[in-house]
Amino acid sequence: MKESDTSSSDSENDNPLQESNNSGEIGNDIKDEGRPSSNFLDGEGDKVNQNEVPENNAYNIKIIIVGEIGVGKTSVIRRYLTDKFIEGETTSIGYEMQNKSIELEDETKVNLNIIDTAGEEKYGNLPNQYFKDCQGVIIMYDLTEKNSFSKIEHWLDVIKDKAVKKIVIMIAGNKSDLIDEKINLEDELKPYKEKYDPQEISAKDGDNVDSLFQNLANKIVDILKEKGENSIIKRRYTRTLKPNKDEQEKKHQSTIKNFFSKC
Repeated sequence: MKESDTSSSDSENDNPLQESNNSGEIGNDIKDEGRPSSNFLDGEGDKVNQNEVPENNAYNIKIIIVGEIGVGKTSVIRRYLTDKFIEGETTSIGYEMQNKSIELEDETKVNLNIIDTAGEEKYGNLPNQYFKDCQGVIIMYDLTEKNSFSKIEHWLDVIKDKAVKKIVIMIAGNKSDLIDEKINLEDELKPYKEKYDPQEISAKDGDNVDSLFQNLANKIVDILKEKGENSIIKRRYTRTLKPNKDEQEKKHQSTIKNFFSKC
C-alpha cells in the first residue's frame, strides 16, 4: 500500500529523540508472545482483521497512542486502518494492538504495530509493558477541549518514565472538523513545534490522519537508517543488523590477501 501526503515528513530530524530514564534503544525487537486481538468491528458489526502477515524485508515499528479519555484515539486508529468512522462511538476499554503494512516514499516497507490504550487511563497510570519496545508515541488531545491539551506535559512525563531510552514523539490535535468549536491554542503550541511537530487531524473527515502516521514512520525509519540498524522482519519478528561497510571491506581485503598468499 502506497501512502501519500507527507507534507510534514521533511523535517530532517528537527524532532530530536526524547530521552527517558530507562535503558533500551530505538529499534528493539518486538516480541510475538501474548499479542492481544487485532480486530475492529465495523459499522455493521463485522470484524475487520488488521493483523496481516507482515512482509519480509520490512521495518518492524511499534508505536503507542496516548491522551486523555474522549480525545478520539480509537476513532483515529480506526480511520487509519479501515477508513471508517462511527458517529457517537463510546469510549472503548481495553488494550488493543493493530497492524498495518505500509510503504514510504522511498519504497521502504514498514510493518506498523499500533497500540491503543483504549480508555485505560481512567484507571490510573498505564502499565509499563504498554510502552515496551515502542519506537514512537503520538500524544493526542481534543482541539475543542483545552483541558486535554493541558495534559500534554503529563503525558511527556509518563513517556520519559516508561518508554525506552530514545523514542520519537509527535503531538496531534483531533476533531479539526469542529471548526466552530476549536480553541485557539497557537501561542500554547509554540513550545512544542520544534520538537514534536504538532498536527491537526480529524477522525471524522480523515483529514491528515494518514500523513500523521506516515510522518511518524518516516522519522523513525530515518533514525534507524542513520544508526545503521535495520529492525527488519525475518520470519518471527527477529532483527538483523545492517552490515558495517568497514568490516565488510576489511573482510574482503583479507580474503584477497589470503588467496594470493597461497598462489
